[in-house]
Formats: sequence, structure tokens, C-alpha cells
Amino acid sequence: MLVGWFVAERIDVFVDPHGGRWELWVKDEDQLNRARTAYQEFVAAPEHPRYREARERALAVVQEKRQKQKEFSRNYVDVRRGPRARVHAPLTWTIIAITSVVAVLTNFGREDQLAQSPITALALMAAPPPQSFELLKEYSGDTQALGLKFVNIRAGEVWRLITPIFIHFGTMHLIFNMVIVFQLGRMVEGRYGAFRYGLIVLAIAAISNGVQGAVPVNWGGISAGMKADVLLVALGGMSGVCYGLFGLVWIKSILEPGRGFYLPQSSIVIMLGWLFFCMSPWSAQYLGFAVANWAHGIGLVMGMALAYLTHVARRM
Repeated sequence: MLVGWFVAERIDVFVDPHGGRWELWVKDEDQLNRARTAYQEFVAAPEHPRYREARERALAVVQEKRQKQKEFSRNYVDVRRGPRARVHAPLTWTIIAITSVVAVLTNFGREDQLAQSPITALALMAAPPPQSFELLKEYSGDTQALGLKFVNIRAGEVWRLITPIFIHFGTMHLIFNMVIVFQLGRMVEGRYGAFRYGLIVLAIAAISNGVQGAVPVNWGGISAGMKADVLLVALGGMSGVCYGLFGLVWIKSILEPGRGFYLPQSSIVIMLGWLFFCMSPWSAQYLGFAVANWAHGIGLVMGMALAYLTHVARRM
């Protein structure tokens, strides 16, 4: 009965059977004097009603501790393992596999493959001859015309807002993006599940590709171009999605630490550094190609906004 009273009063004790008698060890030194006084009172009056009445309170305290332990176990993440803590991510592996197969089939987006399938099937816009010549005539040769760039999508081929993420131009382009998808995608999929993770990828891909395609060239956008008589918008890469996942994980790791999201400081510096370098006037000179900065920026903002909004919704 005395132990039950200790539990009810939230005095942590350890009972040790020793040499035919029981020893009580108080775990918290600050509670020692109170426990000693309670023991002396119990020895003087072991049948006092307060010890029997403490039984129900003790059971409630034990139940509360069990519930807290369950919640702790559910939310526990070993930060030493970082992104590897979540490894069951079939959709992430599927995305990496599809992207890698497309890269091989297109010789990593080599120039002489741009007018060939599967790029023409996946590009934001692609029109073979004679449609390509008819479109140029219809739009008076204006390859930046919004209607021209979205002609396939307006015709119902809405998947073209998504599929450019599977096109990559060069091995480093592919490797850099797939490493990020591998590290961050598994983390997000492990936390949200394949279905919600898939919706996140689709939303970020569609909006970031759409904005990048809509922006004029002199604002950092993209135009259509002729490749072997095929008119197409050569937009490609998973970077918008990568920055979306980065923004989501980054903000979640700040707002909800310990809930499965983790980013080393070095990764944050690299991602932000690369973002601003690509926006600089020197990027085209050193990289040798134009960067889809709008897709990067829109993806990042979407990921950050999604992290914040889901955090607010969770607290309501």
C-alpha cells in the first residue's frame, strides 16, 4: 500500500527485495525527505485510509505514464541516423528508377536526342512536322508565345506539366537530383506515406514546371525551339521537386523537431548556396547551360508553405 501511495503522489521509488526484507530506493534526491517522512507515517499507522484510497490514483498515474510512453515511441527518431531513419520508400525508388531509365534511353538528354522519343513524349511541348511549321506560322514565329508553349496541354495532354521532371541533361544533372530525391524523398514518404508523398511531388512538379514554361526568356524563362523540324520546349529536370522537398523538410525540422525530419546544416548551406549561384549572372558562364531558376524558387516556396500550413493545421 505504501508503494501505491508513492506512485499516486508521483514519488519515484524502486523496490528491491534484499535478504528477506524490502528496500525502497528513492530515484529523485529532492524527494528523499518527503519519502522518508511518508515511510515513518506509514510505519506508525499502516491501516490509515489514505493508503487504500491511493490505489485508484496510482492506477491513473500508471495509465498516464503508459500513454506518454506510447506517444514518445511513436514520435521518436534517432537523429544520429538522419534521413536514413526512414528506409521503406517504394515510391521514391520508383521515381529514381523511371528517371534513370529515361536518362539512359535519351543518352542523358544529348542534343541529337531532343527530337526523339521519349523526350518528345515527356516534354512540356513537342510538335512534329508538319504541325511544327503550322504552329510557327500561326504564332508568326513567336517562340515565346504562351499559347504556343502550352499548345499540347491546351489540347488535353496535361501530363506534360509533370513529365519534364524525368528528363535530364547530363550525368551530373541526373546524379545531383537523384541524390537529393534519395535523401529527402525517403524522409517525406516515410513520414506521410506513398500516396500523400506522391501528391506532393505531382503538385510541386506541375506548378514549378508550369511557371518556368510561362515566364518569358528575358525574365529567366524558356521558349520553344526547332530540333530536326520538331518544335519543342526543352525543359527538364527534377530540381523543382528537389527544392520543394528541401523546403518542406527544412521548415518541418525547425517547426517540429524530432518528428522524422532532419537536415544537417551543411546540406542547408549547399542547397541555398546552389540556389543563389544559379540565379547569379555567372551561372550560365560557368555551367554552360540555362538553369530553371523559376522552377527552383517556386518549388522551394511551395515546400516551405506546405510545411508551415500542415504545422498550423496540426495544432488546430
